[in-house]
Amino acid sequence: MAKIPFTVSARTAKLIGQENFANAEGAMVELVKNTYDADARNCIVIFENHDDYSESPSIYIIDNGEGMTDKVIKNYWMTIGTDDKLQNHLSDKGRVKTGSKGIGRFALNRLGFITEMFTVSQKTDKGYKWSVDWKDFDKISATITDIKAELIEEPDLNLVNKIQNQFPNIRGIEELLLKQPFNTGTIIKISNLNDRWDEDAIKNLFDNLEILIPPQEQPEFDIHLFSTSNPDDYGQVNSAYYDDYDYKLEAKYLGDSNRTLSINIIRNELDIDIIENRYKEIFDFKTMKEHPYRLEDIKSKDLNITTSLNSIKGFSSYVDNSLVDSIGKFDFTFYYIKNTISDDKSEGDVKKVSI
Repeated sequence: MAKIPFTVSARTAKLIGQENFANAEGAMVELVKNTYDADARNCIVIFENHDDYSESPSIYIIDNGEGMTDKVIKNYWMTIGTDDKLQNHLSDKGRVKTGSKGIGRFALNRLGFITEMFTVSQKTDKGYKWSVDWKDFDKISATITDIKAELIEEPDLNLVNKIQNQFPNIRGIEELLLKQPFNTGTIIKISNLNDRWDEDAIKNLFDNLEILIPPQEQPEFDIHLFSTSNPDDYGQVNSAYYDDYDYKLEAKYLGDSNRTLSINIIRNELDIDIIENRYKEIFDFKTMKEHPYRLEDIKSKDLNITTSLNSIKGFSSYVDNSLVDSIGKFDFTFYYIKNTISDDKSEGDVKKVSI
């Protein structure tokens, strides 16, 4: 009896990867997420030559993260569906990795046929150029092992010089390169694009990238977007979510023998003046005279609760204590935002719901 290995056609492997990206914007978001996973402090997205007259538009995704060694490129970057992010869900700096599990390479193919990557690793300071023509995956009868990418060592690779030489006229890039170190990291260039990125598409991406900006409690991560066709537009992507919350819940599980849970709730959804002046009589009810429902409690906006999971009735009957103990201590911050579309354009398209 012989045991024979499975194989998969190159085209099928590509299609499986592409199924994860419904559109070009989703592929761009995936690549930006990967720069966060690489412990980058900054990610720069540049749309080059996207005016109506250019015949060679391209997209650059640049970061100043940990970069890649040749070993990482060969063993992880070149492995489709790698379980690295499943097994190692935290980056070296403690960030929870957000990118997809081993199919992010195909985000590059979703965007264009040609990819060039320049990377300098923090661990070795060595530079490499990696390139691939995704059209090779469409060759008739080709299996995944038939497809080859090119990897070249570039001992003198300087990411800062490369960025400066390629984009000398974009306002803001020079200042950004001086402000943050870019001696290590990765530059990805995508060309022979599959989609036409007009100004509306670029603006929409710029607006939607704000969801990737972490709140203040998380490690710092900035995103900048530029267009060579409109060098004075765009710039830093700002988060619009976390300053306008209705509720902010901060929870910390201590992982001690008492299984202590500490919760702080900050309420920001009520108009205190309206409550006090129009509805003050509701606090005459008996139930509203007890903490945390009193007027003074609502005015303070902060509600602190410290409890033990052991004291919660029935907790052990539906949660395995050994599972809780294996998780250990952790903390998280949860934001609740309640917005509505405004008909009054003087207020902007979105406004908060008020009483």
